[in-house]
Amino acid sequence: MASDIEQNDVLDNVLAHALTRLGYQGLPAALVRYLLVVTAVGPIAAFAAAAIWSPKPSTGDALWAVGLVVVTIVAEMAPLHLTHRTIVNVNTAAFVAAILLLPTALPGVIALIAVTAAQLLRRLEAMEALFNIGQTALYVTAGALVFHATRGIPLGPDIGTLASVGSIMLAAMAMHVMNTALVAGASSMQLGT
Repeated sequence: MASDIEQNDVLDNVLAHALTRLGYQGLPAALVRYLLVVTAVGPIAAFAAAAIWSPKPSTGDALWAVGLVVVTIVAEMAPLHLTHRTIVNVNTAAFVAAILLLPTALPGVIALIAVTAAQLLRRLEAMEALFNIGQTALYVTAGALVFHATRGIPLGPDIGTLASVGSIMLAAMAMHVMNTALVAGASSMQLGT
């Protein structure tokens, strides 16, 4: 019994130390849990999609994937400053391109790799970087899955051989709604609303 208590104390101390090192100290417990869940679920979703829909990518797919990782890193590192108050990050264009051009297995993993590299290069606070990585992997994987599910359904005119306009719009909307919901969830918990 005493060894169980000592073991729990050690685990509590290790967890508290890790949370402090990652920048979670002082945050509400519900927010910490939320951030940790998003941080974990994003990569899990990306790798699960890759495992489930894992056709062997062609050389062309691999080249597109590498190119899109590079473009995404550049987009993350250099947002467009339209005005002093308007900054646009064009990484979503690369994510949509990955969803449209590559097998379902790849977009989430591409987002995970690219955003991880960009976050490391930007040297953001660990808590923010981890959330950004998980959030991006999650919303890009969601968009890829929606596109996969609707690609063969005639939802308006087709855009060449890609898919119907409706399918593309649904994937983009899924990405936007998921991204907005994930950020809004964190914001509302931090503000206590």
